[in-house]
Amino acid sequence: MSSAFDPQSYARDVEESARAGGWTIRHLSPTASSTRPWLQRVAQTGAGAPRVYLSAGIHGDEISGPLALLEMLRQPDFFAAFDATIFPMLNPDGLARGVRGNADDIDLNRDYRNPKSAEIASHIEALKTLGRFDAAMMLHEDFEGSGAYLY
Repeated sequence: MSSAFDPQSYARDVEESARAGGWTIRHLSPTASSTRPWLQRVAQTGAGAPRVYLSAGIHGDEISGPLALLEMLRQPDFFAAFDATIFPMLNPDGLARGVRGNADDIDLNRDYRNPKSAEIASHIEALKTLGRFDAAMMLHEDFEGSGAYLY
């Protein structure tokens, strides 16, 4: 399957929007297709704001999550009331090829218990530094279904 998603351009767009919005930009281990930025910003409304986690792009055949997060980042006040942590593109190699798995055909969403991929090992190390969140959203896409659902 081919993909029209360009991970390098996406990473540049995410970082540009993040800089403009005052986000702290960090990086997970890179892949052959792209860097993997992740972002944090404290609430602009003051202390005591809910802590939220969002991630997307863990399956390379699901581009709507990363695209939605980019659009949210482009709206400066979208996360103003939250201490937010965002991992917008966990699987650049899969996104570049338009396939579910990474370059080694590992389904990264199933790799957390006994990680074999560098992508998930790096993500786990970052997660260990972050503490607890009040809410978490892992954005996926069901291109075969209609409507929306929430687990």
